[in-house]
Amino acid sequence: MIDHQEQTPEPPRALLAAVTGIVLRNAPDRASLGAAGPDASLRAHGFDSLRLVRLLVELEESLSITLPSDAVTAETFSSIYRIADTFRRVAGAAP
Repeated sequence: MIDHQEQTPEPPRALLAAVTGIVLRNAPDRASLGAAGPDASLRAHGFDSLRLVRLLVELEESLSITLPSDAVTAETFSSIYRIADTFRRVAGAAP
């Protein structure tokens, strides 16, 4: 498991929980992704490009946060944790 505290501050638990719920609702296999945890690869759990675009739209609408285009990358959408961390950073940078 990755030690996130050395990389960046943790996303707030409420944000991580919200992102987890949205991702699991959109997951092709919710049970396996849920059991794998927030660092699991979304691609390895059935997320293709189209599903990731749908996920992005639902996340932005549900969280009322729009990601800048430079934050919409394969790395951002590699795991639940990465998504939550990106939304945390973008929300923290908002005026």
